[in-house]
Amino acid sequence: MPDFNSSQKLTSVPLDGPNYLAWSKAAKTSLKGKGLLGFINGNRPRPTSTGDAQENWDILDGQTFTLILNSLNPQLNEIFVHCETAKELWEAIQDQYNQLSNNSHIFQIKKELVRIVQGNQTVSQLIGQVKSKYQELKIYRPITTDLFVLQERDELDQIYTFLDALDSSYDNLKAQILGSTDRLTFSGVTARVQQEESRRAAMHISDQNPKPEGHAFAAMTSQATRGQKNAGQWCTHCNKAGHLKEGCWILYPHLNLSGRAMAAEEVVETKGSRRARRIWRKT
Repeated sequence: MPDFNSSQKLTSVPLDGPNYLAWSKAAKTSLKGKGLLGFINGNRPRPTSTGDAQENWDILDGQTFTLILNSLNPQLNEIFVHCETAKELWEAIQDQYNQLSNNSHIFQIKKELVRIVQGNQTVSQLIGQVKSKYQELKIYRPITTDLFVLQERDELDQIYTFLDALDSSYDNLKAQILGSTDRLTFSGVTARVQQEESRRAAMHISDQNPKPEGHAFAAMTSQATRGQKNAGQWCTHCNKAGHLKEGCWILYPHLNLSGRAMAAEEVVETKGSRRARRIWRKT
């Protein structure tokens, strides 16, 4: 039995969840090269007879288990501590991440494909880069002749093109859409983006025209304070309580600050008319 390095990994890039498909393919290739693939696919079950056969199987299964665990993002290890065999660990990882949406990865790969330029690369290097990206895309989009799958991919390509064209202010929404496990449709995605656009427009209008609640409260507070201070006073001009003749708004309308504000608004509304004049309102 060859020496085993307990820190050895199956893949150069650890599993982080969304990269499950690419990771699992690389991990299986590595296990196959080590002769350990049977420990995760069930082709090498644990021997029923006791003795050296079971002991040797347990050692190899433990090594396979360690290789897989070392190939996970350390933050994910705690999720799978309950697993006891390599097959159980592999299936738990599969159940956890196989259903995640691949749209984010496909979208990113397609963006990178259309942005590839030669730059300082040789032609051979450029060819290798293009082929590598398309091989990566095939992991998430295997070749198929299924008409339904092809039609679905065509619609997804339209969605990717639309989302890629949106400006950066929609990045959070794009991430939500691409991370969804629901089936995406072009009409559904565009409707969602249009709703966000309408929401932003409504918020912008609201910001431009704030409700004058603060001004109204200040005016009411001012009037209430004025009434408290002038309690017991009597105006001989309007025959009303609460103020003296010298402070009467009817006799001296310019003293009514809230009235002046209303009059100013009236002048603004009638701006352009030669007959526009300032009108003082009674309170």
